[in-house]
Amino acid sequence: MSDDKVETYVLGDTEVKKTGRTAERAAPGGKTLVLVEVTPVDKDVGTWLKWVTPGSLFTIK
Repeated sequence: MSDDKVETYVLGDTEVKKTGRTAERAAPGGKTLVLVEVTPVDKDVGTWLKWVTPGSLFTIK
């Protein structure tokens, strides 16, 4: 189970948390493309890092 103080998300079938790092670049139409870095909450799942769009994350409530 995740720590109550850390906001967690679902990515695919894995519970993840944001690392705090973001990446941005200019996109067509004057927009900005943003990626956030995530890692699994449960270390038994692994200790990988992955860059994803914020819209691909489901918030766990």
